[in-house]
Amino acid sequence: MENENPVKRFDIKTEAKLLRALGKLLGQTSEPMAEENAIKGDIGVMDPANICMVVAKSEEARRILSRFKYFEDTTKIPALDYLAEKNTGHNKYSTEYLSTILKIFDAFEMAVTIKVADDFPASISNEHFLVILAPRVESN
Repeated sequence: MENENPVKRFDIKTEAKLLRALGKLLGQTSEPMAEENAIKGDIGVMDPANICMVVAKSEEARRILSRFKYFEDTTKIPALDYLAEKNTGHNKYSTEYLSTILKIFDAFEMAVTIKVADDFPASISNEHFLVILAPRVESN
């Protein structure tokens, strides 16, 4: 009997690009979440320095991101309602992080939405992933 609900996955080339980019940003997890558990809900993973969060928005993305998340780990995914306000977005962001984040989206041939607001994190997204990047804080 053929499975009525096939497993949704990215093609091998896209998956390889994503794993390289996410691995560089998030590091490796010694005991990753099982893919079956990843399908059940939202997944958000913080980088080790707590500067950015990667959120999976599709089943395919949840399967990939589950490799970087501990099963017991609970990460609250923030609401980004403030981004609807009109702001000039005069924040500074780490070019190292931006470069790595853009490699995640480079794996896809689709548009990316970038939102910024004064004194708030930036939001970079497509239909599969949302990345939230904290602004650089200058110490006096």
